Amino acid sequence: MLKIYPVKTDEDIEIAKRLFIEYVEFLKVVLYEYSDVPWLIQYYQDFQEETDHLPARYRQPEGIILIAKYDDRPRRS
Repeated sequence: MLKIYPVKTDEDIEIAKRLFIEYVEFLKVVLYEYSDVPWLIQYYQDFQEETDHLPARYRQPEGIILIAKYDDRPRRS
């Protein structure tokens, strides 16, 4: 069963961090040929900063992080 819910617990935050990091690693592979583009380098640095400080700017009511789980396992989109 698919369940989508907002991040609330420390465990949820750790799951979100792992998924954020996987996303960045995916982008690095896909965008490898553009790895010397200054804005892209800055994007990775900014994203790492966000990941290190989750949930920070994504806290409600200004923002939200949602996690999808299927059969109680986190799922990537």
